[in-house]
Amino acid sequence: MMPDAGRRARVRVPCSTSNLGGGFDCVGVALDRWLAAEAWIERGASGPVVRRAGTLADLDREGVAAGDDLVVEGARLACAAVGRTLPDGFTVAATSDVPVGRGLGSSAAALAA
Repeated sequence: MMPDAGRRARVRVPCSTSNLGGGFDCVGVALDRWLAAEAWIERGASGPVVRRAGTLADLDREGVAAGDDLVVEGARLACAAVGRTLPDGFTVAATSDVPVGRGLGSSAAALAA
């Protein structure tokens, strides 16, 4: 369930070696690089809002829309699993030191967060 206005949910998700190549998916290891996300409902906002920092800031420069962000997609899937839709004003602040596109599971960490 998504937090009410004024309530926030926080998570930290590690990256892993699972996407580095053959065999790593069988013996994947979590590494000490993290994606941290904090989510809340912002009254008056429409659609999802994503505030990115760290390695995720590159996604802003690449023009990745908030609705296409994998943290938002993970929240959307979690809501769907309990028969709900992502509420208007869903806002997430996410920061990461997991390199994007380098095989350390930044996409998986974003979805899990």
